[in-house]
Amino acid sequence: MTAAGLIESFRRRERSPVEVAQEALGWIDAVGARLNAFVTRTADLALEQAAAADSAHAAGTAGPLAGIPVAIKDLVDVAGVPTSMGSLVHKDEVARADSPLVARIRAAGAVMVGKTTTSEYGWKGESGNRVNGPAHNPWRHGLTAGGSSGGSAAAVAAGVVRMAQGGDGAGSIRIPASFCGVFGLKPTVGLVPTVANFGRSGKVWSQGDFNYDSSVDLLDFNLLAANFGLSASGEVSPQDWSALASAVPEPSIVSLPIAAVILLSSRKRR
Repeated sequence: MTAAGLIESFRRRERSPVEVAQEALGWIDAVGARLNAFVTRTADLALEQAAAADSAHAAGTAGPLAGIPVAIKDLVDVAGVPTSMGSLVHKDEVARADSPLVARIRAAGAVMVGKTTTSEYGWKGESGNRVNGPAHNPWRHGLTAGGSSGGSAAAVAAGVVRMAQGGDGAGSIRIPASFCGVFGLKPTVGLVPTVANFGRSGKVWSQGDFNYDSSVDLLDFNLLAANFGLSASGEVSPQDWSALASAVPEPSIVSLPIAAVILLSSRKRR
């Protein structure tokens, strides 16, 4: 089931965000050693957010991503969770605050189930590192999932999560999306808040998304926009190190795919 389909099932009270979060966490455990897509599993945070999403759906106050399991690449800060950046230098460093993008994902009601495998500092086109090793391709173990956002792409392709965050400056969304056979979106630089934990070229780096289903209707785009933080008033975050000089206008169903630029191959798992 797609993210859009899950949202509808929550609204109809056919499924529970807590049940879906438990399934995602179970999948992480089940395929963890073989896939190695996750460096950190955030079970307590996920179940807390899932319970809040369940209550919000019952009250009719749910955000656009309420109850959707989401994975965050381990270059981006989630408050209270380590951000290793794929490096032994930082493997025990716990983030003190959410990055702007994660804050918007949290506010939208998403359920963050873990941090995904990346190459050290995201500097190469596969995801091997000395903290937890490489993410494996879910279609053939032993082959690379690509990189640097290989863990996120592998997690989506394996059905662990419906959506996962990735970053791309020189192919780090596009490469693993192609290798893992999922839909990858790299937005225009500056559309999504980006905060540097280390040196990056703000002219090319942007935050994006992996999704299993490329049948992009209006609801799917609204979900993607919420996940990216694109629809949150279009204001430039004061923490954003690579934002456009002026505020970004609200994306439309027509402008978003043009801005995104990248539409990569997808295929059905079931």
